[in-house]
Amino acid sequence: MMHDLLRQIEPDRLRIAVPALLLLLGAALFSYALWPMFKGYQSSLATRDQLDQIVGRGGQLSTELDAVGRQIEELNHRLHGDMAGLPPQQMESYIIGRLQEISWAHDMELVSVKPQQGQRVQIFREVLFDVEINGDYFDLFDWLQTLQKELGFVVIKAYQMTLLEATPRAPRLRVKLTMASYRVEE
Repeated sequence: MMHDLLRQIEPDRLRIAVPALLLLLGAALFSYALWPMFKGYQSSLATRDQLDQIVGRGGQLSTELDAVGRQIEELNHRLHGDMAGLPPQQMESYIIGRLQEISWAHDMELVSVKPQQGQRVQIFREVLFDVEINGDYFDLFDWLQTLQKELGFVVIKAYQMTLLEATPRAPRLRVKLTMASYRVEE
């Protein structure tokens, strides 16, 4: 039966079809059998090279761990400011003291600070402070910049500015604001 079928096909077409069929078979063999093995071998070589590098710099590992530890401390300080290690009971008094020091440093008058318990936001407990300060606009700007640097992640949730004195060079303002500080609730 197969011989009869092959005899019906013209010899010129057979000469073209057999090499094309062999080429197609070779391409399938390469793409489904050999190529995945080759890629796996390359991946194994890359993994081995990485492991050789890690073993080779074993003495540097402690230095790298120290650097990563310093980065973590720096990020923790950026997030929590100097409050990172404080227990929750001391946080309010610490923030009030820092607000007073920052106000003195920037010629701002700290009129009042009223701490309040905020709400829970995901895994954080919000601590609110209603703050009232007096001073000129540029000192207020510097005060806010220092506040962010020293206290870490503090959010101004609400503010209100009123004019106390309208001097042309440095108008004095009264600013009432609500600050929120966040701590991970345990």
